[in-house]
This record gives sequence, structure tokens and C-alpha cells, in this order.
Amino acid sequence: MNKNNLAQVFHFDLYGKRENKYTFLKENSLKNIKWNDLNYSAPNYFFVKKDFIGSNEYELGFKVDLIFKLTSNGVEVGRESVSQFFSEFELTNIDSDIINLSSKEFQSKYNLIDSRDWVFEKYKNDLLKNNKEIIQMQVKPFDFRYTHFTGKSRGFHTYPAITVNKNI
Repeated sequence: MNKNNLAQVFHFDLYGKRENKYTFLKENSLKNIKWNDLNYSAPNYFFVKKDFIGSNEYELGFKVDLIFKLTSNGVEVGRESVSQFFSEFELTNIDSDIINLSSKEFQSKYNLIDSRDWVFEKYKNDLLKNNKEIIQMQVKPFDFRYTHFTGKSRGFHTYPAITVNKNI
């Protein structure tokens, strides 16, 4: 083990159907699995085998965030299950529950609890007081969802990243 490393790290891939994996796990132990010893170094602590050929050339490049004045992770929805949907119909159905149910009833129905960044009353008030136009947003490549976008933090969305999104 390299003295600069924190610990020795091992890796093993197991591919196939679930039942085959269960069988493998029942028939083997930590001692008889043929582990791969992983080499790692700061700042990258990958838990899989990596090919670092060309990494010196790669490191000569620039970081993308250095060419932009503003950066963001994008919109943080917070409670995806009650804030973004595949259809407008699903979104309007939840709107009815938001408006008509008490905090306790809503949270019980959707199995939610308040957190630091998502509080039902703030979520509800944001929807009622601000523009509740239905928009379609791209969550991931080829994955579009319907939501309300008010632009207010810790409301309908946890962090709407308005400073960046207003430029897109």
C-alpha cells in the first residue's frame, strides 16, 4: 500500500440477473472473491478501475467553470414526487391537493415531512401567491417534466437557480 493513500481499496464487478447475483453471494464470502486492488490518488478517489492513460494531457486543459461568470447545479426541485410530472394532468391533480388539503393531510397522503429546505406551507404559499404557469422543463437528456416555476427559493422548488436560468 502506498504510504500516501488512506487505505487499501478493493473492487469486484458482478454482472447478470438478480437471481444469479444472489446465488453468487450465498456461495461466496469476502475471503474467496477475487478482488481487484484499486490504485488511487488525490483528488480522485474512484471506486472502480480507471485507465489514466492521457491524464497528463487532460490536466493541461481548462475547467469549464472558469469561462462562465455564473455557475449553478441547475434547478433543485426538492420534492420531485410532488413538484414535477410527466403530464400536465398529473400536475393539476396535485394542485388540487395542495390547495384543499391541510399540511398534515398532504404530508400523510404523499408520505412527506418538512425539512430545512422544503416546508409544505412555503410550498403551498409560493404556488398560491406567485405565477403558477405550467412549464415544461428538461430534467435529464430526453426527460421532460411539467412543473410550476415561480423562481422563489424554498417554495415550490427548493432552489430554482434563477440567477443562471434567467440567461438561458
